[in-house]
Amino acid sequence: MTSENWNRLKKGLLWILSAIVLAIISIIIEKFIDNWWDSEPTPPPSKPSVENNNRPPVEPPKPSDQPKKPIRIVYDCNNIPFDDLVAQLKCLENPQAPFTISLWLDEHGKKHFNRYKKVTIGYEINGLKQGTPVYFTLLNISPSGQLSMILNEVIEAEKIYGQLTGQLNVVIVKQIHLEAGQEYFKAIGTLKPINWKAFIKAATNGNPPVTIWGTVELTVTVD
Repeated sequence: MTSENWNRLKKGLLWILSAIVLAIISIIIEKFIDNWWDSEPTPPPSKPSVENNNRPPVEPPKPSDQPKKPIRIVYDCNNIPFDDLVAQLKCLENPQAPFTISLWLDEHGKKHFNRYKKVTIGYEINGLKQGTPVYFTLLNISPSGQLSMILNEVIEAEKIYGQLTGQLNVVIVKQIHLEAGQEYFKAIGTLKPINWKAFIKAATNGNPPVTIWGTVELTVTVD
């Protein structure tokens, strides 16, 4: 082989190798560009979430050792609904009554009681001739707002009704259980018999069916 032919062969081989190298480089560059274009940015790592189980438990509020104060509803006695017998009863009074009624539970002035013990109802009419018959009606509004009649009977004026030891003219009458909360009592005294529901409605509208009547109220707290 002549030197001229050998030079031609080397040039051919170099050209082929150059073409192969350029082809490989071109493929690599193309792949790199494709991967870079299609790839999405990697999102930043999220903060670890705090599980509810890792939180300290929330303790329920402890009940107060002090008894709850009873809620006292104040009625507008100048604007009483016609069908609200409870409001009418609480607003019922007669400042011009010619006699007075005393009402107590167990003893005069006692206002706090235990719901597990029975209490004795005591009452007395003063200001009338001794022995005068008086129609006595005792009503109660429970802590839940239920209205009920406890007593409806004829009693004598100037006589003590209730368990009071050492007193004259004492009559043991009735014992009852109280409910927890605020108990409200109202006594009505008249010289003639009445239908107490009709009387309350009429009297609060200024038209009492009897002319001589009086009332007294008592509110106590029960634990």
